[in-house]
Amino acid sequence: MNNTEKNNFITSILIFSKKNTKYIIILIIILMLIFSSFYLYNFFVEKKMYETSIKYNKSKNLNSENDFLIAMSEISENKNFFGILASLEIINNNVKNKNYNEAYNNYLKILESKNLDKNYRSLISIHASYNLIDKIEILKIYNILDHYDDSAESFLGFYNEILFLLSIIEKDKNKIDILYNKIISNNKISETIKQRVKNINDFENNK
Repeated sequence: MNNTEKNNFITSILIFSKKNTKYIIILIIILMLIFSSFYLYNFFVEKKMYETSIKYNKSKNLNSENDFLIAMSEISENKNFFGILASLEIINNNVKNKNYNEAYNNYLKILESKNLDKNYRSLISIHASYNLIDKIEILKIYNILDHYDDSAESFLGFYNEILFLLSIIEKDKNKIDILYNKIISNNKISETIKQRVKNINDFENNK
């Protein structure tokens, strides 16, 4: 680009700017408002998270179980990490008091939350299944496992182990054999889980 072309280009920009000054100012204001709104939103989210964390930790030290559950119920309404922790505290109390169906319903409430990360969703579905596998109907356990994400390879061994245990409860010999071989032959599943499954399988075969 020679000097004449550069001058013409600069002149064109200046002319455009003068003709559209109002629109350029409006655009700048809009961009500033968007940036400010985003900053304020993040500030209030972090502030809320901090306040919830303090409330959660204080509630953990309450001596009264009733006061503890009331506090956890309030915290669980928050759509953040501590809201999930509070919900799990309530579920632990359900299980401790043998309110298994209530625990199941509370697990589902978490699992069906739209803002839950898929890895957390998979982890909670595994946790729920282990907690309730011999406490509620099998169909409800399968319903919980429907929330497991197949791409969550870190929990693959636990997921298949639960399916294996369910097949034993159902006394489905064909399914037991398929799941047993699937677990034992999978290099992504830990040796600890494989050994557990092998011990259970040996015990069932020697009954």
